[in-house]
Amino acid sequence: MTDAAEKPSTDEMDRRRHARAAYEADVRVKLYTVSGYVDLADKVLYCCTADLSESGIRLSSDIEIPVGSVLEMSVVSEDPAKVFTHRGEVRWVFDDIDPGKFLLGIEFIQSSSGHRDEWLEFVSARVKREAEKQASAD
Repeated sequence: MTDAAEKPSTDEMDRRRHARAAYEADVRVKLYTVSGYVDLADKVLYCCTADLSESGIRLSSDIEIPVGSVLEMSVVSEDPAKVFTHRGEVRWVFDDIDPGKFLLGIEFIQSSSGHRDEWLEFVSARVKREAEKQASAD
């Protein structure tokens, strides 16, 4: 089971360095460094994004990936049609509300060359759309 101490508090989530946008996309994940879990090393799995920011992503996964694990993610966007590749480290993990699912907080440690500016533009557009939806709902 996941240690509740790994879950960020509401205050911590409110103090994020970068704005986050809710966004669902398919993600191919290749695990590299998984300390203490030999059976997970070099494993490829498929996840879904829950939200994203300039510096990280929150994934929903069927597999609990330990904090500190290093992985490569290929985020598939349909609008625009693009694949963004990032290397990241798992910073926190906790049980999702859906049984058997886990939420993973991933911090980017490297983005594929040339994609960084495109990723920033992609995230900025989603954050802006979300803010406009919220403003029109008020």
